[in-house]
Amino acid sequence: MRQFDLQSSSIPASEIIVATYDGFEDASSKTTFIYPKLAPDNKIYLTSHTTYFHTIDFPDLPGLSCHVSQHAFQVPAVCTYLPNTPNYQLGVSSDTCIFLNASNVVPSTNCKLLMNPSNGILNLRLEVNGHLLLYDLFGHKVFENDLSEGANEIDLSFIAKGLYVAEFLTLRNLERLEIILQ
Repeated sequence: MRQFDLQSSSIPASEIIVATYDGFEDASSKTTFIYPKLAPDNKIYLTSHTTYFHTIDFPDLPGLSCHVSQHAFQVPAVCTYLPNTPNYQLGVSSDTCIFLNASNVVPSTNCKLLMNPSNGILNLRLEVNGHLLLYDLFGHKVFENDLSEGANEIDLSFIAKGLYVAEFLTLRNLERLEIILQ
């Protein structure tokens, strides 16, 4: 599977291989990379006339950080296509419109995680005000909160132990962090 930077001055030169078919087959067919579809959870799902789906968990991130999962999950029957789904995220809830693409998803510079793994208390030091979203590995939002510049202590002890993806959203950037709760 190849990824291209469509904003590059040389699109062919921006090609990156993010996954190679691993040869996996189910009873009906090979599980190749066809029929991609962006879903409301902002992941890309792919199927190929099989009972298995592949996922691209972070399609806006460049290279292997987009995290392609081959045969990520199985459904009960052969799926030959993906349904059309409306884009529920077309509206904005404020006067500010933020356009996110691979060029403004940046390594975390405005948001510093002070202790990782965490025992359930998350300590963040922020350079700017922003909005924190926390997702489990299934893409379900488990926590959301506005945060202020400076030190922030967040009690996440009510959330199950495990690996989570935190997104810190500012007016200009989206930063992603992996958080381990022990």
